[in-house]
Amino acid sequence: MKRSLELVSLQRLYYHSFKLRELHHSKPQRCRLYPSRRHPFGFSIYPLSLSNPHSKVHGLKNFSCNSIRMKSTLCNAESGEGYVVKFEKASFAQKADSAVLASVGSTTLLASCVVLHGSPQKPGFLPLSVDFRERASAAGLLPKDKRDRRDARYLDSNILAARAIDRSLRPLFPKGFFNEVQIVITVLSFDAATDLVSLAINAASAALSISSIPWNGPVAAVRYEAPELHQNDLSPQLEGKPGMESDLDLLLVSKGTDRIVMLECGANEIHHTDVLKAVTASEARALEILRIQNEFISTNQKESANFDLILPTANIIKTAFEETYNIAYEMCLVPNITKEQRRIAQTEFWDRATKLMNVHFGNQIDSFILASAIHMVLETALSDLALGRKFQKWDSNTNNPVWIDGQVSRPDGRSVHEIRRIDCEAGVLPVVHGSGLFTRGNTQVLVSATLGSPNDNFEPKTDMTAQVEPKKTVLHYDFPSYSVNRTGKNFINRRCVGHGNLAEKAILPVVPHDLDFFLRLTSEVTGSDGSSSMASICGATLALLDAGIAVKRTVSGISIGLYADDGNDDIFETVTDLLGMEDHFGKMDFKVASTVKGITAMQLDIKREYITKNMLASALEKAVVANSEIIEIMKKVVAGVNTTNSRVPYMIKAPISPHQRFQILGRRWENAKSIEKKSRSRIHIEDNEVIIVGPTKECAEEALVLVRRSMKS
Repeated sequence: MKRSLELVSLQRLYYHSFKLRELHHSKPQRCRLYPSRRHPFGFSIYPLSLSNPHSKVHGLKNFSCNSIRMKSTLCNAESGEGYVVKFEKASFAQKADSAVLASVGSTTLLASCVVLHGSPQKPGFLPLSVDFRERASAAGLLPKDKRDRRDARYLDSNILAARAIDRSLRPLFPKGFFNEVQIVITVLSFDAATDLVSLAINAASAALSISSIPWNGPVAAVRYEAPELHQNDLSPQLEGKPGMESDLDLLLVSKGTDRIVMLECGANEIHHTDVLKAVTASEARALEILRIQNEFISTNQKESANFDLILPTANIIKTAFEETYNIAYEMCLVPNITKEQRRIAQTEFWDRATKLMNVHFGNQIDSFILASAIHMVLETALSDLALGRKFQKWDSNTNNPVWIDGQVSRPDGRSVHEIRRIDCEAGVLPVVHGSGLFTRGNTQVLVSATLGSPNDNFEPKTDMTAQVEPKKTVLHYDFPSYSVNRTGKNFINRRCVGHGNLAEKAILPVVPHDLDFFLRLTSEVTGSDGSSSMASICGATLALLDAGIAVKRTVSGISIGLYADDGNDDIFETVTDLLGMEDHFGKMDFKVASTVKGITAMQLDIKREYITKNMLASALEKAVVANSEIIEIMKKVVAGVNTTNSRVPYMIKAPISPHQRFQILGRRWENAKSIEKKSRSRIHIEDNEVIIVGPTKECAEEALVLVRRSMKS
């Protein structure tokens, strides 16, 4: 029954795929179906070109609209045919504050928004929760869990999608809004030709925009994929090969011209200038999606509800600057190298600032309002230090601060482009197959590499595809509470899943494609003061080399921050290698992983409404330079790594004929299990060869003897 369902599912997949090609392209060679390794749901179709017939942009073009349903078509420039994309106000989910149906082809998502009215319970943090839910029924399948046939609750693909949606929406909520908001995106119908994440972001944007929730949207999401790129050129090669990975997989979220809200990217060592070209090309399509969203919003928007924004008054802010700014500025000028020194300095500042404000206002201000004003002063002092200016006085006419020239520095005394002290070591653990210890400032990560047989390949959990291509390389990230000197439960949360996925994406391009082993990397954060996920990438490179795996090139990761003037986008400064304090008070955390050849992964997380392309270009350039410096430091350690590691499992391959497969396996794998138990090895049969992986050479050879003996019998 299961095999018949999977067969029907694959037949439907191919049917819909080729019907799309037949509908949208008059020339069959203009559309190709590739089994996609990078796409989480199996297959990708490349129906449209920005500059060539094999690149893909999930976007909208040539729109028409009516009062209720908005339609748009992504067209082929030659044939005038294309996908139909719809935004529709849902006729169900009527109890929700708003609900929108978004459709592309045969894929339909429901996005709903609910807000908790009344006074916020925990002012100071926006309790926004995003849930992305796959349904096996959406693809015409049964859930794979045979115990109760329920849909899986916590899939990595769902968590990663929810995190991308959260990063796209959170920066646009107004300051002082702390009411609980929940957004639920449910997949109602699914075909493999559609990118779910970009469609989900667009659906959530439309749902928020027509709700009564205050939000400075809408935003538009576009995914750009190119199967294979020439060096320093956005034009993919015309002769692609089915089954190859995308050289560039970029997700862009924008709210207008030169208004980038979110960005994430996986790339096969692409030059950073080509990434910027892809951003520019994708932004043009995002503007078209914004236009159709605005038309849809104009006919369906609710009146905004009255929510109290918890913000300090202008008088409180003015007093906070006049009383406490100089204290904050002088504190930031003192080069506190360690995280503990900075914590003590901040505590002393908060105590002094709180006493001064209470004396001035006579303890008549709410404690949260007071803390918000002091937080604003400290945030401004850090920003001014990076921008090279200093607060002079408060202008009562314009009700704004006046600045003068000041020093350029950072809380630990570094310049804006300087990285922290780096120490790295390979082979630090005696038993594991490979290990690496990477330390950058007070951030420290211990990474171990474990090799297994092809039988150990990891299959990502998903209920919406009948068959999922196994992963040969995985990276798991763990962030225990002791790494930040706290107590609490240590468990794998959404952050761990997201950081592990980003680091895995960065490492994959340099892992040999012909690696026969299954590879698992585990990153244990033993100390954190900013950018632990990027340190995991550096530690993973050391662990791979210690395990005897010849990576193509050394990979490094760095985090870039941003300080900018709120009223002038041309006044900004990007800073290299973020501290935890700078991450907390700054406006951006831009993670970039690269080799000396090009970018392998990126992720943008901002706290302001948007960044410009100039800000993005400045951050990318600094990231590439910083990663090159780190790679040079790591090369000194890499040169001394022993690539012939005796702890690594030993693999033997032997040819067999098809009729010998059963002789080796036996009935219900009984013979193979017996051989594995006796030799402490693993047996894997692939095509016309048997693969034996043993903990030592002797164990593998013993297993080979037993295999040959069973073949003769």
